[in-house]
Amino acid sequence: MLQNSVLVVSNDREISHKISSIMSKDYSQPIFSAPSFEKALITLAKEKCSVLLADNDLYTSHIIINFLRQVKSLWPDIIRVLIVGNNNIDNLDTIINGAEIFRVCYKNWNRNRLYKTLKDSISHYTSQKHIHKLTSIVQTQNFNLQKINKILEEKIINKTEEIIEINDRLSVSLLATVQALSQAVEAKDILTKGHSERVAQFCIYMASEMNFSEDEINGLRMAALLHDVGKIGISENILLKPDKLSSSELTIIQQHPIIGYKIVEPIPFGWDVAKVVLQHHEYFNGKGYPYGIKGNEISIGARILNVADAFDAMTCDRPYRLALSKFKALEEIKTNTGNQFDPDVVNIFLKLFSLPKTNRFF
Repeated sequence: MLQNSVLVVSNDREISHKISSIMSKDYSQPIFSAPSFEKALITLAKEKCSVLLADNDLYTSHIIINFLRQVKSLWPDIIRVLIVGNNNIDNLDTIINGAEIFRVCYKNWNRNRLYKTLKDSISHYTSQKHIHKLTSIVQTQNFNLQKINKILEEKIINKTEEIIEINDRLSVSLLATVQALSQAVEAKDILTKGHSERVAQFCIYMASEMNFSEDEINGLRMAALLHDVGKIGISENILLKPDKLSSSELTIIQQHPIIGYKIVEPIPFGWDVAKVVLQHHEYFNGKGYPYGIKGNEISIGARILNVADAFDAMTCDRPYRLALSKFKALEEIKTNTGNQFDPDVVNIFLKLFSLPKTNRFF
């Protein structure tokens, strides 16, 4: 079975026929079918599968939950979709929550809705694969760094120049990993190219003005470069949507700080970069996300990053709007001081624009 193949578990041949017809529009992968849960498990044990659609009419809800939980346990990457009839939705919430169903399709579906469900499922599967790959890279990097540190401890290197050289190599290697992660996100949207680097420069300026130590400044730089890394797990259909996001799409996009935290947290920075990534969309008045914390509950690094990120986002084109002028963006920052932004951080940020242009980095 090919990477993006679909397995339909149903004894209704019309379902497989409809899905095959729709998939042929953009995808060349075949559609596989199994008439029962037992035969579906046999098929999954032999082949690879990215999306599984299970017919709710086959068995009772208890059996369906057990089957889908078993699939999740054995093949956690498979995207699970439930097909239900108009009059067969008893215990639907229990099934969805118990087996972590990605989507629900009704048998009175129209072609466009079913096509979108299949497309979203395959896109989600691909995004999850990207996250797993990046996580693997981070874990490997972490392991290599720990191994080098262990060697250093065992040999107890006393020569200062050797220690500096090794630490420099580790720093370069770590920075390369961070930049690779940042570039992987920006590759999904050409309009964001250079965004993280510019945000990092704003953060470095403000941190310097606030007398951060060298290690703290370097840590904040890493957080700025990585603040949007969680978007690697968000579908391009949402990231590049030219219209206003729906409430469900907004809920998905608001998960990117949490996804980013899970990717960054294993990396041994020596400063709490992951916490800044997690909190960079929290508002000073407590109305941000993902957790709605406020004021000094938000780390100072995240409060700095919030201002820098918002300003650069406003002064760059986005799929849903054109860029604002620097003057209008600054007015927006001032207007939202005390609400979205920390007043003390805003005051530091505004000082940057009072500098002669020859002393600025933009």
